[in-house]
Amino acid sequence: MTTSAPPSRPRKKRSVAPKHETIVRAFKFAMDVPEAKSGQMFEACATLCEVRNEIAAMLAKQRQVSRDHKAAGEPPVPWLTKGDLFKFVSSARKDNQKLDLLHSHLAQNVCVRVLESTERWMEALAEGRKDVRPPRMRDPKKYRSFTFQQYGNGCRIENHRVFLSGFGWFRLHDHRKIRGRPQTITIKFTEGRWWCILTVSIAERDWFGQKPVDDRRPDTGADPGLSSLLTNSHGDVYDPPRALKEQLANLRKVQRAMARKFRAKEAAHEAAKEVAKAAGVKAVPLREVPHSNRLKKQIRKVAKIHTKVDRVRDYHHKKIASVERSRSRRIAVEEHGLQFMIRNRRLARSASDRAIGGLKQCLGSAFGSDYFPTPNQRPGIGGNSQTCLCGASVPKELSERVHHCGVCGLEAPRDVVSANIVQAIAFGTVSEELVAHYPAGGQPVVTRGETEAASGESRAARKRKRPLEVPLKRAVSLATPATKNGNTAGAKATAAGKTPRNRKRQTKRPTLPGEPKPHASTTGEAHPL
Repeated sequence: MTTSAPPSRPRKKRSVAPKHETIVRAFKFAMDVPEAKSGQMFEACATLCEVRNEIAAMLAKQRQVSRDHKAAGEPPVPWLTKGDLFKFVSSARKDNQKLDLLHSHLAQNVCVRVLESTERWMEALAEGRKDVRPPRMRDPKKYRSFTFQQYGNGCRIENHRVFLSGFGWFRLHDHRKIRGRPQTITIKFTEGRWWCILTVSIAERDWFGQKPVDDRRPDTGADPGLSSLLTNSHGDVYDPPRALKEQLANLRKVQRAMARKFRAKEAAHEAAKEVAKAAGVKAVPLREVPHSNRLKKQIRKVAKIHTKVDRVRDYHHKKIASVERSRSRRIAVEEHGLQFMIRNRRLARSASDRAIGGLKQCLGSAFGSDYFPTPNQRPGIGGNSQTCLCGASVPKELSERVHHCGVCGLEAPRDVVSANIVQAIAFGTVSEELVAHYPAGGQPVVTRGETEAASGESRAARKRKRPLEVPLKRAVSLATPATKNGNTAGAKATAAGKTPRNRKRQTKRPTLPGEPKPHASTTGEAHPL
């Protein structure tokens, strides 16, 4: 008896979600590592550092050979590629038993790190910067991290635990929900303990959320500095406590005690050298002599204070970025080098305590594509802090905190004026709060310079710039004419063309009779130039 096959149901048409720009974010969680496993991780770091030093020596030798060939007029030597270094690491695993016990991705990541540092050095040479050097030999005691390049291949996170191939399972303090698609896992020793750093790839719109249709928040310009950490174009001043300055007295006290214990260790080593010399035996180098328990305890005290300073500073940076994100639609931050402050012996400690670079990184992470690095000068006019909105030169000393312009009559705090110049360069507007500082009947006259193109941007600033999300496909809608195959490529995007999941209905409330008009600072409007 034959049975007929059941009637087949028509397959549901697969819907293609729009493709958006993705970003990479990192989650940092503390780990509970036993002492035995910690020693095993330190040995792995030392083994990987040896491989790194061998690769760095190979690249240095290759650069020297290439220079010799160029001087002799001979053809250049082909550079080592990632595949060549992977083959070298694969052959090294056969001779090195410690390296063979580690996951293959750990050694491959060492090759990637060396090649990336070489690429940064070559970019610095092309830009004429001399503060970047090629990869050199590293001290194994300072090499304290390793990376699994593919999540799920030798590493994974399950039930508040992390699995590392070759090391086992470890408890993870994952205090935040992981969002996005996991990419890599990096294990790093810092601040006296091991940390798990998970990188994920996530769509930009999923991370930052969908932007409101009628966003009334204003555009903002920001000027970072040392007297106040950040001043925006609307007059808001952020001056968090200086964490290093507050802990400086305690830090000096514990560091003096640590220095005395180091001098006692050196004196004991000198005495041991004399005894070994008299016996005709070679003495152990000072760096290989283990620390005493008292010295280890004192080092931990110093590290705790530095950790506290770093965490307090990081907390305030993230708080400022969060507040500005909630108040502003877009932000433009003055982009300038920071090393000149560090090289100044009078400003070095204050600049390090402020950590302006860390603040910019937090602002860029909070705003995403709405973060605009802006040059610190207008072409053909001069620096933002030494000129006026109208383009007139207003030279000031660092101690002068008020801006007086004899041409247009503007009198306002110098940081607020600089922030408005940054806003004018980036967005072509100035804040309404600045208009109140002009004389009666005065209006801002802004000169934007010969060109609006940003110049002198750093590598980090160029890396933060991302294109806006561009959907490749959208669902067919009545308002959008469809092509033959049902796609809407080239048509204008409409709200009706999005799926209900991605569509957010928002209606603008009409202004009631007799109701005052919203202020410009809350509607997102700014004074036009």
